[in-house]
Amino acid sequence: MLAAEALMWSRENAVELAGELRQPHRRELAVWAVALLSDPAKVRSLLQELPDSEVLIEALSGRLGPVADSVALAEAQRCLEAAVKAMAASRVECTSDFRYVVEPTQGWSTYEQAMFTAIGTTARDGRLLGQLARLMRQTDQAFRRGTGGNQPHSRTAGLIAGALNGPMTTGGARLPAALITHALRLTWPRRGHNQHEMAGAAALQGWTASLEADDVGLALLLCLLLRSTDDSETAALAPALFSHAWTTDAAHLHFAALDLLTSIRTTVDGATETRVIELLNDVHTDNVWVSTALVDALYVYGQLTSPYAVDDITAEISSLLAGPQQPDAHPRAQRIVESQFEDVISEPFVAAIDALEPPARRALLILAVREGEASMCTDVVLKQLIRAQDPAALPAFRHWASHMNISDPFPQGVISCHLLGLEGCAAHLESPPSMLDSIEGADAEAWRCFGQILFWLHRPNLNSADRSARCRPLWEQLTTDLLNAAVDPLQQFQTVAMFARDIRTSALGLILRLLPRHIRTVLHHGLDAPDRLTSLFPHSQRDDRTATVLRLLARAGNRSSLPLIARYRDDPVLGEAAVSTIRRLNSHTTSS
Repeated sequence: MLAAEALMWSRENAVELAGELRQPHRRELAVWAVALLSDPAKVRSLLQELPDSEVLIEALSGRLGPVADSVALAEAQRCLEAAVKAMAASRVECTSDFRYVVEPTQGWSTYEQAMFTAIGTTARDGRLLGQLARLMRQTDQAFRRGTGGNQPHSRTAGLIAGALNGPMTTGGARLPAALITHALRLTWPRRGHNQHEMAGAAALQGWTASLEADDVGLALLLCLLLRSTDDSETAALAPALFSHAWTTDAAHLHFAALDLLTSIRTTVDGATETRVIELLNDVHTDNVWVSTALVDALYVYGQLTSPYAVDDITAEISSLLAGPQQPDAHPRAQRIVESQFEDVISEPFVAAIDALEPPARRALLILAVREGEASMCTDVVLKQLIRAQDPAALPAFRHWASHMNISDPFPQGVISCHLLGLEGCAAHLESPPSMLDSIEGADAEAWRCFGQILFWLHRPNLNSADRSARCRPLWEQLTTDLLNAAVDPLQQFQTVAMFARDIRTSALGLILRLLPRHIRTVLHHGLDAPDRLTSLFPHSQRDDRTATVLRLLARAGNRSSLPLIARYRDDPVLGEAAVSTIRRLNSHTTSS
């Protein structure tokens, strides 16, 4: 707060002050500056000059004081009124199921777009509900004008819902209503840090009762507002809202309404639960995504049971374990193991697997992951086998240590399985296994070096001198000939470590803790020559990788890192991460 106050004294007007506050290393001072101002005109000018959706969210939440709250609310009302007028004079033409254009072309300033995001994030307090309802209805009408009456009602409804709750995009600025619903969908449904009371059942009841047959946007807005409510009276509005949503034949609105019913399962009273169950059992859809949501909703309300029997599953497991070399043994075992994680059908599979003796259970798990590609559950099974310390799992560990599908669109799971394969091999082998034999080039060689290092770090009963001797030549390769390829594996390790139960025992955690000096050399190169870095995977973006390097240096860096990090301090994308890293390193140095 003192830093913000000093900065305010040194700047004569809102433009200069906002310019300073937009600097990455001063961005966190913006909320203090707004909160310290008592003149509404100055608050308005500063909000407009920043413009920052996070600051606007704080102001609309009432966390920056009554002056900022009042000004932000008035500004939100003004922006909404402008959006309502614009949509009343517009038409939205859908060029495909995934793209729309607005005529005449709409241009919304950065400030207005930030305000729409803040409005959506704070919409559950209901203070702007009237204007939001008007905007949604005008947006509906703009779509209908765009179709010229040449589309069936259900088709138009689907396009509206797709734009507000789905994948549709535009080449220019998104519709204000789409920005608002997107922000509302992403924000935490509970009260959170909003200082204002949430809209109650009475206010929401009025708008639910006001829904007309062709209301799509407003129905979607209400579904999002009611989602995960912890008030049973408010939850009691959901059946009527669901009934309206289903009559529109708009798949994205159906999905939102089903998500609403699922989210309030623990809140509804007995009467509402009975009505919800009646509705769910009375609807049908041919849309695969909506069908999945419908099945989930039926399941959480106790209307579905698994079609599989424990005895049948037990018999199939016995057959598999008696003949593990059957051609289809792996996919059958994989299906049985992974069915434990499918809520709707899981119960008999869990019961059958839990009834197995430990050796039989391990044999089934090994059979499920001994070959093939990674699924969403493969790494879970590999972790169980590592904990079991059964040498019989070694073939599975070898497979994943040697295998990595670099074309997989979700590489995190692939990399996790590869790292777990290495960890498993380290428990049972005297030397590193074969790794990535089918992949050539410097990037693959960097991965092999890291793989061997991780093998020795995981190898039990190895003293520090032996570990250092085995890793030294590998680090020499990584920090010389393979330096351009050595940064990307660390970024990939970071994506896996983010989901680790304890980051200190993850592959990244081990390397950072035991080998910080070598890691610094690689990370410093990542900041010094970002354009020369290469990757085994086609998905990495330069700024993402540099941001990861900065975050890792917050843990592995020292004073020698500061000049390199300082180069990024004023970068509009990376500046905030750079400043955070500098502060953390300075704090470590001071503590030391």
